[in-house]
Amino acid sequence: KKEEDDAAEATTEAKGDDNASANSSSSTSSSSSATTSDSSNDILNSPAFLKRKLEVLESDIAKIDEKISNANKVYEENKAEWGSQLDDLRKEYINIQDRMKLKMNA
Repeated sequence: KKEEDDAAEATTEAKGDDNASANSSSSTSSSSSATTSDSSNDILNSPAFLKRKLEVLESDIAKIDEKISNANKVYEENKAEWGSQLDDLRKEYINIQDRMKLKMNA
């Protein structure tokens, strides 16, 4: 907060006296908003809120874990079906690259 006020004062000094009165009134309103944010922080830090937030986050984690598990199952199924063919394609690609390197160097 103090750093913000210092930065605001430096800005007003650079801009001149006309803007100084406008910034001083805005700094007064920002101090009243700080009091409001303190009371909202009390609500956000209450045990009941934090317990509920923990429950929600745990349920979200469980849902994501289930999605990850399903995705891994699909991956394993596809790997079993297409894995050997993909390996063969990789080997063929490497062989083609090697042949092209030999042609370029010759």
